[in-house]
Amino acid sequence: MLYQRRAGYFAVRELWDLAESSYARSLDYQGSNGKIWFCLADAQEKTGKPQKAAESYGKAIKTAPHLEGPRSNLAILFAGAGDLETAETLLVEELKMNPGSETARENLSRVRTQRQHGGTE
Repeated sequence: MLYQRRAGYFAVRELWDLAESSYARSLDYQGSNGKIWFCLADAQEKTGKPQKAAESYGKAIKTAPHLEGPRSNLAILFAGAGDLETAETLLVEELKMNPGSETARENLSRVRTQRQHGGTE
């Protein structure tokens, strides 16, 4: 819990490297906590580590399948890499798990528009 609090402290101050290391340390004690995996992925994304972020989003989805956000964020990573089909699949799954997610709905609309226009908006 201490490392999770420290990570949150650093994240609020946008000290992403410190947040990332604290979230990772927190997972040493709470490895099945999907929210911590989600926060770690966000910090990894903000420190320019999209591959690690994708892995951590995947672990967040696996450990907390109903948690809102990891699928949407992972979808954005896939869309940014040009894999719009996977992005769309993840966003559809997000809406099945969390039907009220406006973020997922908006992102799905953007991804579908990009797919219709051959990958460009």
